[in-house]
Amino acid sequence: MLNILILEDSTADAALLECNLRRRWPDARLTCADSREALCRALDQGPWDVVIADYTLADFTGLEALSLVRDRDADLPFVIVSGTIGEEAAVEAMRAGAQDYVMKDHLARLVPALERELREADMRRGHRRAAEALAQSQERQRAAFDQAPVGIAEAEVDGRIVRVNPRFAQMLGYPPEALVGRTFQELTHPADLPANLGYLRRALAGELRDYTLEKRYVRSDGRIVWGNLRAVLLRGEGDDPDRLLGMVEDITDRKRAEERLRVHGGRLRALASRLVLTENAERRRIATGLHDSVVQTLLFAKLRLQAVRRGALAADVAENLAEALTSIEQALRDTRDLIFHLCPPMLHSGGLGATLAWLADRTRKDHGLAVQVSRETDDPPLTDGVRVTLYRGVRELLANVTRHARATEATVRLGREAGAVRVEVADNGVGFDPAPLETLTGASGGFGLFDLRERLQDLGGRLEVRSAPGRGTHVVLWAPLAPGTAPQGRPK
Repeated sequence: MLNILILEDSTADAALLECNLRRRWPDARLTCADSREALCRALDQGPWDVVIADYTLADFTGLEALSLVRDRDADLPFVIVSGTIGEEAAVEAMRAGAQDYVMKDHLARLVPALERELREADMRRGHRRAAEALAQSQERQRAAFDQAPVGIAEAEVDGRIVRVNPRFAQMLGYPPEALVGRTFQELTHPADLPANLGYLRRALAGELRDYTLEKRYVRSDGRIVWGNLRAVLLRGEGDDPDRLLGMVEDITDRKRAEERLRVHGGRLRALASRLVLTENAERRRIATGLHDSVVQTLLFAKLRLQAVRRGALAADVAENLAEALTSIEQALRDTRDLIFHLCPPMLHSGGLGATLAWLADRTRKDHGLAVQVSRETDDPPLTDGVRVTLYRGVRELLANVTRHARATEATVRLGREAGAVRVEVADNGVGFDPAPLETLTGASGGFGLFDLRERLQDLGGRLEVRSAPGRGTHVVLWAPLAPGTAPQGRPK
């Protein structure tokens, strides 16, 4: 239903207008206002599809009425119907925003004028809605571009950057405006540029609609950042590409993790090979020890006992038995030494503290290294696996000290803190750089510490290494206490 507001202070003229309008729109809602106040009330009771107003009214003019209408609705059609408006006044009204004017003595023009203005008003409203929708869409696109969690860059097809979002600029360490005008070729790592240009040439030739590749960028500070690039060619009105849109996800952390994993795997494989060689060498050492000491000693005892059995003289019997007994005692000592070297029995019967004291004493005797052992706590409750790992770890650390550190003294401390046992091994030797062990990037060496760290981590513990050239070495082994052990002390 059409809603028409008529501003007219002449009852006769208002009736004439209504008669003309009813012939065209018999079901229209027609409302008349004859003053400023009545017009304002009627405008509040809208909506209206068109306003018809006399130019000259008793208390105000048609131009004032037009201003009141435009304040409410910029697109509402406003048509002046007057019997006295002159040409200059009509032009002024049209400039002020009136759509048309009709003389009262030519009312036959009124309906066609209204039909035309209603159509144009619909078009204006449609254009306005489209413009608002476009503005909203562009605003959403700008927001999505600026707030995207991945880097976005738009460039000419020659690689010259037109705009970037904050995330892309942050990735490369530049303010956004500093990247505009530069080329992606300048920002790409030289080693990755040929592959990038190859993909772009294929896309420009129509072989690819888009492409994805992992590449490196050079930041403003010279550091390298890895990105997963997905590039899309944007086409304009023709078939030729117009712009290049690149979306870049920062995968630097992932690539570093992959590299660490690759190096870690290489170290594990090398360690496995070394362990096989070490195991074979240990077997040979034990076999040689058994052959050269225990077997030879027992063989000598056997010969003496065979001489006794052949009925040697009484004096010879006593001598042979004495030598056989001496040989058997030596074989027992050699066998005990081998057993202690592999795994001291006191480790399970006497505890970790007593075994570390024995190991320190053995190191002093065998290598002349002064090793002091201190215990801050009673022997902690440990599982067999933890106890053996800690003993072997300290044994290997002291062996490293005697082989490489050129130290004059070392200390071993056994302590206990909240749910964990702590064993510290320190020396006053030449020290070393522990960075390759920490980053797993060393080309060689450090297998003993690497292996010890892996074993402790497998048990739920950890290894700390503090050292520097010329400043000695301090290694801390942490391992969990046996389940069900009450906490003691405070963790560091």
